[in-house]
Amino acid sequence: AVVDKYNAGEYKDVAALGAAYVEAVKAQNCDGADMTGAIVNPSFELGTIEGWTSENCGNVANNYNFGGRTGDKFCERWQGSGGLSNGKFYQALTGLPNGTYKVTADLQNREQGNGDDAGKGFYVFANEDRTEGLDANNGKTIEVTTEIADGNLTLGVQLDGCTGNWICFDNFTLTLAKI
Repeated sequence: AVVDKYNAGEYKDVAALGAAYVEAVKAQNCDGADMTGAIVNPSFELGTIEGWTSENCGNVANNYNFGGRTGDKFCERWQGSGGLSNGKFYQALTGLPNGTYKVTADLQNREQGNGDDAGKGFYVFANEDRTEGLDANNGKTIEVTTEIADGNLTLGVQLDGCTGNWICFDNFTLTLAKI
């Protein structure tokens, strides 16, 4: 039906069709609905951080050094030694159905000067809730759950007391767990 509407000229261009897709994703109202389509650039395959805000928390890379990546691109922040300073990387979504949401992302937090041990202080967050990416020195899917009552959700990753010198992240997903 969407293709027919596009071919009939109801959508003036691909951007309008994409906007209609996002609205259709947000209109879902059933438990378990995949809402990832509401996230702009969830796996950074655009080669930029379009849709996201980075506050001292990295940028897109395509060096294939992160085994937990999906596709060719991911985001990373690296420094030669010591823990990374605090930062945040996020996207604000509006117009979502109220309910319980699950956010996941693939994280890596590595202490390269400490035998490549997993670092601490790197989180996936959704509004005020967050889950630390423990044991994520080679990439691990981390999940956080939050409730929204106003249709708004800010999701992303956060550095807070990070002990690692190299973080990577990719493949954000969003699921409406329960209406």
